[in-house]
Amino acid sequence: GLPITFIMAGLIALAFFALLFLLLMELGGGRVRNARAWSEGLLKTQPNQPDALYTSTLLSAQLSEWKQAETTLGRIPTAQRTADMNELAVDIALHQQTDVAIETARRGQRPEALALLGRSEPLTRNKPERVAVLAAAYVEVGAAQYGLDMMQKVVENNPNPTVDQKLLYANVLLKANKYSEAGE
Repeated sequence: GLPITFIMAGLIALAFFALLFLLLMELGGGRVRNARAWSEGLLKTQPNQPDALYTSTLLSAQLSEWKQAETTLGRIPTAQRTADMNELAVDIALHQQTDVAIETARRGQRPEALALLGRSEPLTRNKPERVAVLAAAYVEVGAAQYGLDMMQKVVENNPNPTVDQKLLYANVLLKANKYSEAGE
């Protein structure tokens, strides 16, 4: 069998990942600093461990550090990635592309920004959270109605939209300065 120290090390690492994940869920104040320090410490001792890399990626994503998230997740070999890791890779790609589109529009290149957003639409995979990211980007680049229509479809296509879906839609409405509609 496996040596007891190997098993204990695995259990300790698992407990550490669980604790770091809980810190990620409630980031605020000094918790961000603590979570980052723990994550970096773990990566120093286990630089190629997929769970350590994934936890660090989650922290970067939670902090909207998309480039760092992409870099860290990229260190996990594709064959070792879980379904959750692959989904996170799509989230990261969508956020990065929408950020580039928004910056492109700010430089006065609105047609290019809209084209980039259009190419990003398949990344949503019709998941409400991702549609909301893309819809908000459309609002920011000056295609507010298109973004609002995207979110409206999410709500309308579900006979009983969840509170989360309604909040996502309200957030896009607020970005589009539709304050009265957001209050409904």
